[in-house]
Formats: sequence, C-alpha cells, structure tokens
Amino acid sequence: MKNELKNQQEIVIRTLRKLAALQLKEGQCENVLKSLKYLVTIDHSGRAESALGALYLGENGIPKDLSASRSWFEKGAKAGNAYAMNNYGLMLNNGEGGPKDLEGARSWFEKGAKAGDAYAMNNYGIMLQQGEGGSKDLEGARSWVEKLAKAGIANAMYNYGLMLKNGEGGSIDLEGARSWFEKLAKAGIANAMFLYGVMLENGEGGNQDLEGARSWFEKSAKAGNAIAMNAYGLMLKNGEGGPKNLEGARSWFEKSAEAGNAKAMNAYGIMLQKGKGGNQDLEGARSWYEKSAKAGNANAMNAYGIMLHKGEGGNQDLEGARSWFEKSAKAGNANANANANAMNDYGWMLLLGKGGSKDLEGARSWFKKGAEAGYTYALSNYSLMLLDDNPHSSEALE
Repeated sequence: MKNELKNQQEIVIRTLRKLAALQLKEGQCENVLKSLKYLVTIDHSGRAESALGALYLGENGIPKDLSASRSWFEKGAKAGNAYAMNNYGLMLNNGEGGPKDLEGARSWFEKGAKAGDAYAMNNYGIMLQQGEGGSKDLEGARSWVEKLAKAGIANAMYNYGLMLKNGEGGSIDLEGARSWFEKLAKAGIANAMFLYGVMLENGEGGNQDLEGARSWFEKSAKAGNAIAMNAYGLMLKNGEGGPKNLEGARSWFEKSAEAGNAKAMNAYGIMLQKGKGGNQDLEGARSWYEKSAKAGNANAMNAYGIMLHKGEGGNQDLEGARSWFEKSAKAGNANANANANAMNDYGWMLLLGKGGSKDLEGARSWFKKGAEAGYTYALSNYSLMLLDDNPHSSEALE
C-alpha cells in the first residue's frame, strides 16, 4: 500500500510539473505560480522552489522580485537541488535580493559543485582561484576546472589551459595547455585561437610553426579579437609565416587600434608617420601616438613627445614633450623594460631647460639610467657629464 501511494504521488508531481510548463508557455503567470506553490507542498526535491526562484527573476512575464527569488532559491538549495544551490550562491555573491555574502556564496557553490552542477563547479573554482569568501586554493581550483574542462565546458577548457600554461595550482604543462587551446580554437573560440597561435609562434608545448601561428592569428583577428589583430599585423609587417604585406599590416593595426589596443595604436602611428603600407600622415600619427600614450604605452609616450618637440603633425609643444618624455622614462624604469630613448630625451630636456627649468642633477641621473639600460647616446652623455664636458644632443630630437 505504501509503494502504491508513493507511485500515485509521483504521478501527481509529474502531472503538475507538465501543467506548470504548459501554463508558462501559454503565459498563464498566476496559474503557474499557484501550481508551483502547491507542488512545493508535495514535492520535496527542491525543483519547484528552484522554478519559482527562476520565475521571480522577471524573465517570463512575472514581475521581477529579487528578494522572493533569493528566498525560493534558498529553499530549493536547502532541499538539495543543485541548480538552486548555484543560483542561491550567485545571489549571495552579487548581493541580489539581500546582503552580499561571499563566504555563504562559496559554501553553496561548493555544495552545488559536489552535487554535480557544472555552473556551480565553475563558480566554486573561480572563488578558490581568486580567494573570495575564503582563502585562495589554486590546487583546488585547478581540480574543479579540470573536471569541467573534461566535461566539455568551453570556459573551463580555456581556464584550465591558462592554469596549465601558467602553472597555477600545479606544475606547468605547456603541452597540455597547447592541446586545450587547440581544441577550443578548432571549435571557433576567438581567444583560444589567439593563444594557440602564440604557442605555435613561440614553440611552446611543441614545435614552432610560424605559418600555423599566422593562420590562427588571422582567424582570431577576423573573429574580432583585438590583440590577435595586432599580432597578425606584426606577422604581415615582418613577413613571418608568409610573405610581407605592409598594406595588410597597416589595415589590421588600424582595426586593432580602433578596437582599443594600445600597442596597435602605437604600431599604426608608426606606419602613418613613416608612410608604410600607405601615404604618410603625420597628423594622424601624432593623434594615434597620443591615444596610445594616454592608454599607458611607454613607447608611444616617447614617440608622441618627439612629435611635440619637433612640431610634427601639429604645433610645437616643448612643455608637453618634456612631460611625456618624463612619463615614458618613468614607465620604462618601473616596468624594467626601460625606455632608454626616453630616459636620454628627458635628460636632454632637463639639461637644456627645454619645456621647463634646467636641472643638471636630474639630467645626469636620467642619462645614467639610460646608459644602464644600454642606450649609447645616454652612455655618452652621462660620461661627458662626469667629465664636466658638453653632452651630445639627443639622437631622437635632432
């Protein structure tokens, strides 16, 4: 008798679920809510609570009520529904429908992950990786991301490839990283196309293949990846992996620059300034150098400073030139990729008092830094200052 009653109850539950789905499809919002709320009283799996939580997100014609949504997801999660565990975790993480609770979010993502929800696995892995809601656990993050990657989840495949490449949460595995990026690249993921191209270009995780790298950079560029546009432009410019094509390089630098890539802005500025791949355009070059400089590119800061100093592509501005040489010099010094030219140029402006007052001590200091970075003119100028002789002019400013 007990089994018979249980079977009858399961039939009722299935019937109500189908009814709720039909009512939702036909836009009977109030009836859907009534069906699901009754279903909550006889179905203790958490599925009805989860459905109510989703409905109150306001995406199915039912008025949005994040507080109600959070409450129903919580009930579904506590009833053991993995989908609800993940969604309740998301609302805690984002502070939706109530206060933000990262520790609670992490706990529910973990429960959802262990209950088999793929999204919860991904979210739990991210929190472990970033140390949100608790201590950082890269090894644990890598383990969860790996499970998802092997299940074919694209985001996880990409993140797992990155973790293998960078040695996060375990040893570096370039061969494994290359393999995962290749799979995603062939599946049409633009970012993976670019990273796979980088590994082919550098011979990481396998043989170097410049032709293959160029091909994947092109595909990624055409799929809209701004960094790949710049990388493809560089290969066209230098004739790597195929014939040199300055016109094509200029075109891709321009596209990447317009998409906001600071390196491409600088590269496009160079092409315009030198008239490579098209007509010379000093005004355009100056404009793109300025944009790249303001986006933080140290090389562009120096190039823009030179154009301001010489009055190329616009009015001469010695004060502006001095300011950008200083920024470029300090950016290079801080990043250890010293912009030795800028160090020398800034030193020269200080020595002569161009764009501001003279500063012999400052000039000597920057000549020294440029010399230590390997720039011949800076070495010469620093040596002459030590001898109290007249330094040579800056090559770039002549």
